[in-house]
Amino acid sequence: MSDIPPRPRTQLFLITPPHVEEKILFRDTLLDALERGGGAACLLIRQRDGGVPNAERTRALAALLIEPLDARNCLVLIDGDPMLAAELGADGVHFETDALSLGWARKQLGPDALIGYGACLTRHDAMLAGESGADYVMFGPFFSAANDTPLANVEALHIWQETMELPCVAWGDITLENATTLVQAGADFLTFGEAFFETLDWGETLSHFNALFDRLAAKA
Repeated sequence: MSDIPPRPRTQLFLITPPHVEEKILFRDTLLDALERGGGAACLLIRQRDGGVPNAERTRALAALLIEPLDARNCLVLIDGDPMLAAELGADGVHFETDALSLGWARKQLGPDALIGYGACLTRHDAMLAGESGADYVMFGPFFSAANDTPLANVEALHIWQETMELPCVAWGDITLENATTLVQAGADFLTFGEAFFETLDWGETLSHFNALFDRLAAKA
């Protein structure tokens, strides 16, 4: 019998839309969805203007979300600003670029903070992030992308899971129909970004994905 423990069940990684205007409604709808849908691993608060993080809107949204999400075992990450993450009492920070910032972020947030990096197209990209101090790496985009953006290869997930211990997130144009490919390739977490919040019923979407993750974990 193999001594290799089973890989933990895949979970969803949520990312807010870049402009959340009705913040209280967003919070209440999200909390209801988590209750009905079986939960999610974490929420990345990403509030931006023209691609640039907006600290004021991030503060306002985080103030409504951090405590209730903590009570529901859903981590809260802040987009690209470790100082703001520390100020808000968030669980960590996520960087999309500049892996050199990871070491500086660790000094600001301490050893217990969750620091992520992505998106990575290749294993080499992800290894550089891991060597710089990332706690997880994000591969993507998968399946489709705008503006001729290069796509990540599913094989990169296979190789990463076979050779590395650092958790990985897969992101892209993910649906219930194609998610199985990424889970079986080794994705510890899946995210389809703000598109999650464009679905008609967030709780139902969570429920369907969590049911899929349960089925795949039972077969592993």
